Amino acid sequence: MASIEFVSGIVGASVGLEGWLEVISHNLSNLQTPGFKRYLLSFESEEYETSETEKGFLVRPQKVTLDLSQGLIKATGNPLDLAISGEGFFVVQTPVGERFTRKGDFSVDRNGFLVTKEGFQVLGEGGPIEIGRGREIVINESGNVIVDGELIDTLRIVTFPKEAQLIPEGNGLIRVEKGEAIASVEFAVKQGFLESSNVSPIEEMVRLMNLVRLFEAYQKTLQTSFEDLSRKLINEVIRV
Repeated sequence: MASIEFVSGIVGASVGLEGWLEVISHNLSNLQTPGFKRYLLSFESEEYETSETEKGFLVRPQKVTLDLSQGLIKATGNPLDLAISGEGFFVVQTPVGERFTRKGDFSVDRNGFLVTKEGFQVLGEGGPIEIGRGREIVINESGNVIVDGELIDTLRIVTFPKEAQLIPEGNGLIRVEKGEAIASVEFAVKQGFLESSNVSPIEEMVRLMNLVRLFEAYQKTLQTSFEDLSRKLINEVIRV
């Protein structure tokens, strides 16, 4: 017969599935976002006793991590579109500090600085990269920024140690905890290209269908459990 603890476990598991649904929805909504890295949701379980002889598990969503696998690199012909082949991230300056991205659809703002779509300055080894109004912009595979034949700066391309936690913040930006950025060496910058999202729509749709089935199974189990608890409570009231 169902117990209150068992019902609580089912409710907790349903909350975990809701978090999983949010991750899948976010992945699907970013299919066309350059450089987007697929969100992964990890879970943790907590054991509890349902009776003297039985045990159950309460499942909770734990944290969102990133799938850093390379997306397809596609030509755009725009000299300010940049893709990183290999490991590493561009560094940008935001109002809350440095952030990191693979989203390389850059432009030049009215002050002549290389910026993201959100207006955040892209950083080079010497700080914000000022391109000015140069007519010929060449950015080679090493990240050297050459304007009208003159070397202006070199893009900062960084990576992180294994213990670092990469936390997505939206708009293709991530922040890093438990680790410091270090210069990447295994990369090539591709000018006139953008990295596609690494989300597979087929895989995400399969996950979504499996999730719907799990929701239905939990709903049916929860309904049956409430009916069992109701009968148990009624019987106890009658005995009293």
